[in-house]
Amino acid sequence: MSDRRRTRGFEKRSAGDAVWVSALASLGVVVVVILAVQFITGHAVPSGAHASHGIAGQPAAAQPQGDFFSNYGNYMPRSHCLMNQAGQPDWPWIIALIVLNLGVIVAYLRIYIFWCRSYFAEKRRDRNGKLMDLAQIFLWCAVCGYVASVVIFFWPGYRAVAVCLLMLNIWAWKFAANLKGFRATFSVNRYRRLAEEDTLTGLANRSTAVGRIRQELDAVADGASRGVAVLFLDFDRFKLVNDTMGHDAGDDLLVQIAGRLRGTLDAAQPGRGSGLAGRIGGDEFVVVLGDIPCIEDADRVAKRLQDALAPAYKLNGKPAHSSASIGIAWTDDASADPDGLVRDADIAMYEAKARGRGGRLFFDEHMSEAVHQRAALDHDLRLALERHEFRVFYQPIVRLDDGRVSGFEALVRWRHPERGLVPPDQFIPVAEEIGVIHDLGHWVFEQACRQLITWRERFDPGLTMNINVSQRQLTDPDLADRFLDTARRLSLPPSAVSLEITESTIVTGAGDAVRAIRDRGFRLAMDDFGTGYSSLACLHEFPLDVLKIDRAFIANLEGRRDYAAVINAIASLAGNLGFKVTAEGIETADMVAQLQALDCHYGQGYFFHKPAEADIIAAYLDNRQAMPCAG
Repeated sequence: MSDRRRTRGFEKRSAGDAVWVSALASLGVVVVVILAVQFITGHAVPSGAHASHGIAGQPAAAQPQGDFFSNYGNYMPRSHCLMNQAGQPDWPWIIALIVLNLGVIVAYLRIYIFWCRSYFAEKRRDRNGKLMDLAQIFLWCAVCGYVASVVIFFWPGYRAVAVCLLMLNIWAWKFAANLKGFRATFSVNRYRRLAEEDTLTGLANRSTAVGRIRQELDAVADGASRGVAVLFLDFDRFKLVNDTMGHDAGDDLLVQIAGRLRGTLDAAQPGRGSGLAGRIGGDEFVVVLGDIPCIEDADRVAKRLQDALAPAYKLNGKPAHSSASIGIAWTDDASADPDGLVRDADIAMYEAKARGRGGRLFFDEHMSEAVHQRAALDHDLRLALERHEFRVFYQPIVRLDDGRVSGFEALVRWRHPERGLVPPDQFIPVAEEIGVIHDLGHWVFEQACRQLITWRERFDPGLTMNINVSQRQLTDPDLADRFLDTARRLSLPPSAVSLEITESTIVTGAGDAVRAIRDRGFRLAMDDFGTGYSSLACLHEFPLDVLKIDRAFIANLEGRRDYAAVINAIASLAGNLGFKVTAEGIETADMVAQLQALDCHYGQGYFFHKPAEADIIAAYLDNRQAMPCAG
């Protein structure tokens, strides 16, 4: 007999034993109630020599006649409960009662403690609540047995009650003696579950999910299933939750996600049986769906899962959002590789995530090549700093009232030895994901500060430098101090540096890090203002110096009066709050004229100069009266 069958048999016997034990306990309660009623309604007199004495001045004939447990017709007084007829202590009876009493208490407490420990040792308490139910029954029996034994101490004439207590005692010790063997089978079963399930969420682990895919493929081969779909889910902002709210909050988020997956799968596959949800690792989950006739059906299930996972989660008493990107792999080929299906769904998920948060995408063969390129990019990016492949480009920021250069924005570029100049939108997200962004960001900061010192000494001591800071960098609690140490080491005042942080980053929970930077003396600029994430009601709460209007507004400025009105409103709002305004993406002289009329303070764009390396910008500064280059 296997350990699992042995454990199930033991649990069955436990359930059966619990039924009649609770019946005996209930009988004990009935006995106690009857005795209590008799004690309240009647008063005891001694039998034999004591029977001639009345109670409260009443004759013996007036005493209540009849007894529920005996035919003696008279009660015994409580003062004689432990005495024999000679008036001496009835030691055999006393010792027997004490043994019965202690036996019930010890046995049942032992059982109660065992079941409680078994219950709390399990993560998935919703699946083993019966353990605690049994523990409560055992405790109830112990209480009833204890009460019954106390009652017997005071009514030795009712020694028939001891039979019930004795039965409880014998069964309790018999059951308690079997706990050692059950603990072994229980532990084996528990370890087996640990090997098959994710310990945090209770979902299937990777090996179990792959095994389920293999079973579904076998069903396809037997004609019992029309196809298998694998959904690979990854959650946006999970790393941000871990970094800003702590790993306990991240674990809580994963548990809530698992609960929503379990609750949705049954409804998402009506008539086909529920799918299997598993956690692969981190914030990556997989869902296995059987009997899926076409890929469109898999897409409908994925859509329902996304709808269920979209509402806010409650973490540390605060709402948190984390949308799911889903990759879908489907096949009706029974010879397909289960691990290959998981890999294909994973590839599709990464492609969906690259196209935007909260998307879903089907796998196709062209994605494999893109994944190989991405893996090569990851590898090369980790070595790029050591190989000195990064470059810092600079773009002038110009005062719109007089055309003077007031500062620069530092922009990192990657000059790959084979791919050439890699745009930042291709490698910055990868750098954030693999953790390179921290070292890269600090390198850019130091290079830009060194260059600013050179230009301040050569051209204008009032020049400033804008340096971009990513959302991932702000999760470093020592970021502000590291920047300050670098500025002090280079003898550069922090006020000469403006750190640019995107509007969405500030609004979505980086307030403390932003204030720490501002407290160190650095200036702050909100980049991409107006892209749809801002909350104007709380804009005054942020310690900003500059609002940078997104280039999308500037590009539509000519011929669009509504965009001009928005820019005018932003400039007025910034003026009231004490902020300066910088317009990005200026490309024509007409744009400059309109922005001057709208009270914008600064501008940058190709009209003045495109981003370039330091030597080219230095030449531009030497001859800034000349017409700036285009393109």
